[in-house]
Amino acid sequence: MKWLDFDRAMLLLFALSIFIIARAVIISQQDEAEMAMEKLASDNGIGILDSNGIADEKVRMLDGMEYDDVKESLGIKNDFCLYFEDEQGNIVQVDHISRGIGYNKIHVSGMPCG
Repeated sequence: MKWLDFDRAMLLLFALSIFIIARAVIISQQDEAEMAMEKLASDNGIGILDSNGIADEKVRMLDGMEYDDVKESLGIKNDFCLYFEDEQGNIVQVDHISRGIGYNKIHVSGMPCG
């Protein structure tokens, strides 16, 4: 009996392929998240921060934009949900806007985002 026959080699190749593809997707999503956070933290364009912290008027503007426009402005391809937390990890609602900004099929604490 051979240790690595054709069927086992194909199974191993398939498993390695799945691992490599999954890893590439995860890295791509992490890169997108970091890029979006950099844009949101900037003080120009779609940035939502000012010298005092979160600029409520900028968050309201972002909340009023169409989902696809926000996605394009952030330069991302995947669905997202932007929400705010306090130091204890509790979700904070900014100036009575929706629970989050983003794709409404994503749920945050049981509630749809956006």
